Amino acid sequence: AHITLAEIRYALGDIDDSIRIVRELLESGRQSRRQTTVALGNLAGYLLAQDRIDEARLAMIEGLRTARAVGHSASIARVVEHAALMSALTGEPRRAARLLGYGRAFYARGSASREHTEDVTLARASALVVAALRADEIAALMAEGETLGEAEACEIARGA
Repeated sequence: AHITLAEIRYALGDIDDSIRIVRELLESGRQSRRQTTVALGNLAGYLLAQDRIDEARLAMIEGLRTARAVGHSASIARVVEHAALMSALTGEPRRAARLLGYGRAFYARGSASREHTEDVTLARASALVVAALRADEIAALMAEGETLGEAEACEIARGA
């Protein structure tokens, strides 16, 4: 219920409340490990929406670690796309494009879909990459990202 409420608040533009709700959930210890992975990924997205890079990085790293431990590939793909936005925001558009390619390949398989938070992240990251790189560079880097395995994508994301 907390994760859904936070997503609704985010969609309504109340990012501070979304952050508060997810942090309360994480601090309560009343969630499953899978819920922890989702909550950490969403927290990273909410923090990035406010350009709180350092806090988002901590949530992203913990989210990747937890999602890998649980084996929740959808959470990994979501956090990798948040790392793409983080990369784009911090002047690393080439890394961002590669990570976006990984996300595109993951979602093309149809095993999960993006929620509002991920849609916002994708739109922002894509716009920043398009503004920084030529179309042919973006295409090549995304194609490279599409070939990444999960472990390699996580390693690249951790460097964001």
